[in-house]
Amino acid sequence: MPLVSISDVIDVAGEFKRPLVEGERFLEANLLVTVGRLSSSDCNIVNVWALCLKTSALTQHPHTLTVKLNLKTIYSRVMNISCDCKAGTSEKCTQETQSKHSVGLLMYLNRMNSPDELEDLSCTDLTQQWGKLKKAVLTEYEAVQITKYCHFVTPQSIYAKGIPKVSEDLADQFASLILAEAPKSEIFLHRSNARERASQVNCEPVEDVEGILRENAKRITEKLLLKPRCESVKKLADLANQELEKLSPELQQFYKENIEVTPEKTVHLATSTVTQSEDGVWDAARSCRITGAKVYNAFTYTRNKNPDWDKRIKEMCNSSFDGNDATAFGLLYEPIARDCYAETKKVSVIENGIFILPDLPWLGFSADGIVVDDNCSPVKLLEIKCPPSGEKLSAAELHTSCGYFEKSKSRNLKRKHRYNGQVNLGMFLLGLEKCDFIVYSKSENKFVVDEVKLDEEFTFEMTASLVDIYFNKILPYLFCRAETDNVFDGDM
Repeated sequence: MPLVSISDVIDVAGEFKRPLVEGERFLEANLLVTVGRLSSSDCNIVNVWALCLKTSALTQHPHTLTVKLNLKTIYSRVMNISCDCKAGTSEKCTQETQSKHSVGLLMYLNRMNSPDELEDLSCTDLTQQWGKLKKAVLTEYEAVQITKYCHFVTPQSIYAKGIPKVSEDLADQFASLILAEAPKSEIFLHRSNARERASQVNCEPVEDVEGILRENAKRITEKLLLKPRCESVKKLADLANQELEKLSPELQQFYKENIEVTPEKTVHLATSTVTQSEDGVWDAARSCRITGAKVYNAFTYTRNKNPDWDKRIKEMCNSSFDGNDATAFGLLYEPIARDCYAETKKVSVIENGIFILPDLPWLGFSADGIVVDDNCSPVKLLEIKCPPSGEKLSAAELHTSCGYFEKSKSRNLKRKHRYNGQVNLGMFLLGLEKCDFIVYSKSENKFVVDEVKLDEEFTFEMTASLVDIYFNKILPYLFCRAETDNVFDGDM
C-alpha cells in the first residue's frame, strides 16, 4: 500500500481545489530536489525531510519541508506537516493556506510503498544537502535566451518600412484623446493655461493649482448659498417635502442620511469636485440626483405614453458612459474656451464643482464657470460647448450649424432643447438670473454667445413634473440598490 494515501493528501488540502492543482503542477515540474527520512526511536514513526526549489528564486536556498507519519494506521497517517514558505508555516493540515509544496510532497510519498524507499539522512546531511545538489540543480534550470530556441523568429522593426505619415487633423485627435486622459500632466496644464487661471486672485504664479481652484470654489459656493432664491424654489421644496412625508420611515431615513445636505456639505462637495480629480466623489454625488445633464430628457420622458421607468431609472443612476471623441475634445478645449471668454469679455470666471442646494438636495448642477464681479460675487452662469466641428468651422458657422439655436433672426438657444433645460436648472439652483451660453471654435479661437435669462415658469414646470418620479421611483430604486450592495456612496 502507498506510504501516504490519497485521502491523506485530500485531508491536508482541505476543502479547496487550488492546493491540489498547484501541488500536482509543483510535483510535475520536478521542483523537489531531495526527499529523505530522519532517524526515529519509534519504528512506526517516519520523519520525512525534503527540499524544494523556490520558483521565484531558483538560485537561492530552497524551502524546507517536514512531514511526520504514523505507520500504525492505514489512513490519516499525517500527524503534522510544515513548510517554511509563507503559506505553509502553520502546523494545521486542513486549512486554505496549506502550501502547494506540502501537498506536492504528499503526492510524491503517495507513489512510494515503503519508507525504505526514502534516503536515510543524518543531521550532518541536512546542513550539506543543498551544497551537494546545488550545482546539478542549477545547471538543469539554467536560463537560456529565447533567441536560442529553434522556433524563434527574429522580429523585424516596426519602422523597417518607415513611419506612416499622419495628417494634422488626425494628430490633433490623438493629442486630444491622450491629454483628456491625463488632466494633471504638465502638458495639459500648459496647453489649458490652468496655472494662469488658478492664479487670477494672486499676483505671483502658483504651483498648487488644485489648492487655488478649491479655495476659489469654496468662496463662490459660500456666496451662492447666501443668494436669495426665486419663489418657485420654495414651492418646489414644499412639493418635494409633501411627497417625502408620504414615504415609509425607512425611505425617509435613507433620504435624510444619503441625499439631504447641510450648507457645509454643499461647500465640501463643490470644492472636492471642482477639478474632478476625485472622480468617485463626483460620480457618487451625481448618480443619486437629477442633474443638469439629465433633467430635460427626464422631463420629456414623463410625456411618454408607454414609459419604461425601471429601465430609464437604471440608465440614469448607473450610467456606464465613459466618454467618446466629442467629450474628450470638449474636456481638452473647455478651459481654453473659458479663458477666451474671460479675456474677450474682460471678466473673471471662477470654476466650481457640483452644487447641491440644501432646500432641493435631490437636484444637482455642475457649472462650467461662474462669472463674478469685482467683489468676487456671482453675477452670471457660464455654460461652454466645444463641438469637434469647431476644429474646422468658424464661430459664426457653428452658430448656424450646431443645432442648438433657433433658425430665426435672433438665433437664441432653442427653448425645446436639453441645453436650455440644463442651464435653466443651473440658474434656478444657483440663484442666478442670467447665463452666457457660448459655443467655441478652436479653428479661430473665438466663440458665439447667447445670453439666456432664467425662465422661472418653465423650470418649475420641468422640475415639478419630476418630484413624483424621484420620490416614488428613483429613491426606492436607490434604497433597494443600497440594500442589495450593502453600501451607498452618494454621501462620500
